[in-house]
Amino acid sequence: LTRNPAGLISALKKIAQNEKPMQKFNHAVAAMCIDNPTEHHGSFFNHLFDTHPPIEERIAALEKIASVQQT
Repeated sequence: LTRNPAGLISALKKIAQNEKPMQKFNHAVAAMCIDNPTEHHGSFFNHLFDTHPPIEERIAALEKIASVQQT
């Protein structure tokens, strides 16, 4: 997955800190983004057809990988 899970965790945390959704964005390219740039903290139905887990779940998985690599 990555040789540096701590670096990826740091990058994902920075992305998650962005609280301002983009106002002008072509929705056709939203699937190419790491996080949906048009919304944050949406309802369950907004995330029903997401192709990737939420950033918080990705960070948790990477933290598990990082702890295994350290041992």
